[in-house]
Amino acid sequence: MSILINDATRIVAQGITGNQGRFDTKLALAYGARVVAGMTPGRGGETVYDVPVYDTVLHAVTETGADAAVLYVPAGGVRDAVVEAVEAGCKVILATAENVPRHDAVHAVAVARNANAWLVGFNTNDLISPGKCKLGGIGGNNPMRSITPVGLVWFPARAACRPRFPGP
Repeated sequence: MSILINDATRIVAQGITGNQGRFDTKLALAYGARVVAGMTPGRGGETVYDVPVYDTVLHAVTETGADAAVLYVPAGGVRDAVVEAVEAGCKVILATAENVPRHDAVHAVAVARNANAWLVGFNTNDLISPGKCKLGGIGGNNPMRSITPVGLVWFPARAACRPRFPGP
């Protein structure tokens, strides 16, 4: 059962041309996720792993029908990235940045909530529907998934599950 994302989810990766965006997009595509667009201002017309890059999220959504966004932007850019994704019509947004300023986080959450969009994050590496879709860079092909913040909480949980569900 898929809750937030499924095999029909079409993803736009904001910040796809950066190191983390490229790395995680490669993993998501290998998993089978439908990354249909990337967005980096001033880089429209390029491609990353055959994924077209657009200058704005609105242009990416209009051209590709993307309905979810994963954000590979620095903490100071998260507020604007969330607003842009929501205004373009994305209903699921994964924010990977840590140390997002509180006022920016509060604003981003309010914007998403007012648009009936799901904002997952901040400081969250992945969102997975097993065998169907993945936003972010962690996770492999095993049947157990969670939405987990990075850092000290994640590592003990992963270690406890490893004997039953090996994998990344």
